[in-house]
Amino acid sequence: MPPKLAFILCTAFVAYLLKLDYHRFKEQSVTIWIPTIWILYCASKNFALWSGTYNYDIENITAAIIAGSPMDRNFLSVLIVIGLLILARRKIDWNQVFKDNQWLFLLFLYMLVSILWSDYPFVSLKRWIRVSGTIVMALVVLTGPSPLAGIEAIFRRMIYILIPFSMLLVKYYPEYGVQYGRWSGEPMWTGTAIGKNELGVLCMISALFLIWTWARRRKQKEISLAKYETMTHVVLLGLTFWLLRGPGGAFSATSVVVLIIGLAALFTLRRLKPNANVRAMACVFLLVTVVAYFFIDFLDVITSLTGRNSTLTGRTDLIWSPLISIAMKHPVLGVGYGGFWMHPIVIDPVKLMTVNEAHNGYIDVFIELGTVGLILLAVVIVAFFRKATEVFKNDIEWGSFLLAILLMSLLHNITESSFLKSTLLVWNILVILMVAHPGKITLEQSHSK
Repeated sequence: MPPKLAFILCTAFVAYLLKLDYHRFKEQSVTIWIPTIWILYCASKNFALWSGTYNYDIENITAAIIAGSPMDRNFLSVLIVIGLLILARRKIDWNQVFKDNQWLFLLFLYMLVSILWSDYPFVSLKRWIRVSGTIVMALVVLTGPSPLAGIEAIFRRMIYILIPFSMLLVKYYPEYGVQYGRWSGEPMWTGTAIGKNELGVLCMISALFLIWTWARRRKQKEISLAKYETMTHVVLLGLTFWLLRGPGGAFSATSVVVLIIGLAALFTLRRLKPNANVRAMACVFLLVTVVAYFFIDFLDVITSLTGRNSTLTGRTDLIWSPLISIAMKHPVLGVGYGGFWMHPIVIDPVKLMTVNEAHNGYIDVFIELGTVGLILLAVVIVAFFRKATEVFKNDIEWGSFLLAILLMSLLHNITESSFLKSTLLVWNILVILMVAHPGKITLEQSHSK
């Protein structure tokens, strides 16, 4: 098929999906598109990459990071300003908002204060403003006509737009949708995302949402929906798994393993009764899973099944050990939010190997915010966990979904880094669910029309 014809057909398919979405969520105002566009941006390449202006010499990388991308900066700034204008026109009980999210706001306040001891305070401030935009987007959803329908609309539109176009780029426009290994030359699918792992995250979250939607409809016996919508979801799920598989062995192993664990948790939770001791069960499940990743022998089995070695593709010895040694120089307060990864860190002087992230969200937080930051992040996670278990008592479906997303976020950050990252999908989804989900709801409120 000629690429232009494939583009036309893909665009028509996406337009049809968005039309279905419009009829399903008519009660949503047009303002829900602002957080939707924010999420679409977080799940795809930035403008600098699309335009090809991201190419710069490694020797000038620090200067390039300081300068940033004016196009991306202006775009995100406009979205934040529009979000603030929307909030200014709505009646908001700010006392209740701060009460419901006090630990999250405290974490963000500490991130702002930590800029004082950052080596690059101006860059850190820009990054803090950008990461705070996620809260603005979440509040736009929370204060909309129906927060739950708004959350669903964001997930659906993200999947409806990015999954088909990712397939299009991979198959018909490889110059945009395929990358090649720096040393091996092995092809890696990226689709609309920045890289292979980011595409894996998009597919991981999309698959969970589509399967959760199908399971909820099946349980509630929603027979009023058009059969075409169910058929399109099957097609989208098939495309999602196809993208997640990748070419040969070049796929995101972390996303595959985390998705399997997330789905297992989702269907286990859905089988419980509302009055079950979910909190104790989930705490044990989370603890056992995290401990297993670090200490139990089945880690070797998991990594071998996904084609990786038992040190998680070299992360343990080559990356984590030297970075922890660096972090221990500022163990309490860290080096300041957004001020560490300004240039690649040399982890092997002989082979000239460098890294620009810790490939572990907990280590990244420890480096920048120290023990204080890690504790605050842990408290935020516990607060969201408590909110999810409260939701579970009223609505098993939504409660199970929130707990599964939380679990997947925690596991994903063991081998990848997304905590507190302004434009990474995992963190943005987590914050939107933390803030925008109304918490205590009735069954009538929880079901979209």
